[in-house]
Amino acid sequence: MKRNVKLAIVSNICLAAVVFAVACVCLYPVGVSTSGGSGRILTEGDRGGAQISLLLSVYEGEEYIPPILDVLDEYGAKATFFVGGSWADGHAGALREIASRGHEVGNFGYFERDMSALPQEKCEQELRLCGALVEALTGARPSLFLPPCGAYGDGLLDAAEALGYTPVLWSKDAACADAALVCERAAEGEAALTALLHQYPGCAALQWNGASLYDVFQLFFPDSPEASVLRWQESKAQLLEALRKSGSAAYWQGATLGLANLSIAAGELEKAEALLQELPEQQWDPTLAWVHLHLARKEPEAARDRAQKRLYALLSHSLSCLCILADGRLQPSQAMALQACRAYKAIAGAAGLPDM
Repeated sequence: MKRNVKLAIVSNICLAAVVFAVACVCLYPVGVSTSGGSGRILTEGDRGGAQISLLLSVYEGEEYIPPILDVLDEYGAKATFFVGGSWADGHAGALREIASRGHEVGNFGYFERDMSALPQEKCEQELRLCGALVEALTGARPSLFLPPCGAYGDGLLDAAEALGYTPVLWSKDAACADAALVCERAAEGEAALTALLHQYPGCAALQWNGASLYDVFQLFFPDSPEASVLRWQESKAQLLEALRKSGSAAYWQGATLGLANLSIAAGELEKAEALLQELPEQQWDPTLAWVHLHLARKEPEAARDRAQKRLYALLSHSLSCLCILADGRLQPSQAMALQACRAYKAIAGAAGLPDM
């Protein structure tokens, strides 16, 4: 038992170090040009001219909006503000002020997230919700769309085209990381994880966190070669299979659900259904019994902590369900999908949880 605890602690520390290194590489500011990309997305204007187009993405807060607008007014300059629908829904006054000062308002999707791998219908839902909200608040429908994170795929571009948007992208951004450097660090992170797995074979905590880390690789390195992505997915599946066979009750359900999601992504729907049927339909909640036990022991702080943790878990599950219900394929109307988005935002704000 003590050896397993030590292995879990060591594995978590090492994995944290790997994730930190990966994050530093991805977020370290290195200048890069994005011009010359897909012919379906506008990345530059007239290079022979003496003007530039200034674009700003807005998704959180509003304290910087007034001083930015004042500076633009001082120099007689106009900009395009690409706003997230979730932000606009809670900052209608700031959005109207932007439009009233003569600046263009663009579509940034409803939630600020990478849509490069989403299907066309899901992308259309994001654009449609944001566009309808901006038009309702400003009286003008956006005509330009900026992909969040600068990431885009065929599904997103098809969606923009179907809804009449012109996709645009910056030509210079000091916050983007150098692609070659990122790919190099991805390989280093993968090698470090592989070494850990060989050094501590059979450590369930390491296998579980390692499987999650392969998802981190795909999140931080979206432009990695297809061969690398497939290798990460296969490695994740192998770790989850090992966890299922290990008999570890702490990780069995999570591993089974993870394998079901991988099977769905791979189109293996019968395998996914068989895995999902192995999961228990209902789990009993022992929270109330634990609270009574702590109170009987005169431990009110422990009882409160137990209840608060359970509440946080339930709220997180509720937000996940609302995010699913916001999918246009599940809702008969755009209004109902927007209602689910607003409910998500209200609950997340009230509970102090991250707003997607």
